[in-house]
Amino acid sequence: MTKTGVVSVLHTFQGGFTDGLFPTTGLAHDAMWNLYGTAPGNNPGNGVVFKLTPSGEETILYKFTGGLDGMNPSKVALDSAGNIYGTAQGGVNGSEAGLAFKLDTSNTFSVLYNFCSLPSCIDGELPTSGPILDQAGNLYGVTDRGGSGDSGTVYKITPSGVETVLHSFIGFPGDGAEPRNNLRQDAQGNLYGVTLASGANNRGVLFKQPETGGAETVLYNFCTYSQCTDGQYPIGNRQGGKPLRHRL
Repeated sequence: MTKTGVVSVLHTFQGGFTDGLFPTTGLAHDAMWNLYGTAPGNNPGNGVVFKLTPSGEETILYKFTGGLDGMNPSKVALDSAGNIYGTAQGGVNGSEAGLAFKLDTSNTFSVLYNFCSLPSCIDGELPTSGPILDQAGNLYGVTDRGGSGDSGTVYKITPSGVETVLHSFIGFPGDGAEPRNNLRQDAQGNLYGVTLASGANNRGVLFKQPETGGAETVLYNFCTYSQCTDGQYPIGNRQGGKPLRHRL
């Protein structure tokens, strides 16, 4: 869409074996304004990573098999070299465990980390949104479940695939639960996000998490006002594929 509101369609997704379908996760771009995204609905429905040029020429960079490489990929992030990073459901530890992946500039796919690799999934389970990157190439994101309280985590993954849980959500009443959003990071490295559930009013929270793994802070509890006029259940950016259930 131009500044004056003129809309043009860059690409119409067709599904099938050669294209994606239902791209719901949002886009990333490189310095040349090529667009990168994912679509979950290719046949047989495991998902693709695609590239669109400014003129609308599409290239499928990777097709997920639904096996150890996962399925239903998230929104992706690009580093300065053009490598692509994201998360997906499934993987070596089960259908909902999830994984973090890298797709390099030669379109070689590799799994950086398989979630739920530790007992009781204290390292996180079901990454429902894509990662963000810092200048050192570390990935930051959230998992919907797992962690010490089985209410989700904020995680960090190094370029070599070492994962650290920065925060395990514990839920009502002092913390959030079920984060499903892409994080944001400020100049000091603090991470910000929302959770779908829990908090003081059981309607979700806005939180702040230092990248160093220090204590998490709940900045706001939603549904503080009468009749929730300040909002409730902030879901953020969801992953491709089927909508995820909220555990009441």
